[in-house]
Amino acid sequence: MTTIKGIGASSGIALAKAYKLEMPDLTVTRDTVADPAAEVESFREHKAAVEQEILKIKEKASKNLSEEEAAVFDAHIQMLNDPELGKCSSSPRRCSNNVYYNVLFYGRCIL
Repeated sequence: MTTIKGIGASSGIALAKAYKLEMPDLTVTRDTVADPAAEVESFREHKAAVEQEILKIKEKASKNLSEEEAAVFDAHIQMLNDPELGKCSSSPRRCSNNVYYNVLFYGRCIL
């Protein structure tokens, strides 16, 4: 058994299984793509899948949240559909880099 010392949030002793949270590698690299049209189509498909995922999460969370609290998911969808983020992710002729890099780059510029 391992003993871990720290600052307690409340008094007492807690015994439980510890889980180590490992952060995934979220590095986005700047790569030149051979087929910009295919890259844009892939991005559109992934974007639609993300929107559906957000809607599912919202539906599930709405059972325990107020309408106002659940509105945070609408904000996520609005950010996903922000035209500024889509500038270089919607037109193959404007994309020579991978679309995900462009979205990350433009996102940092406007936020």
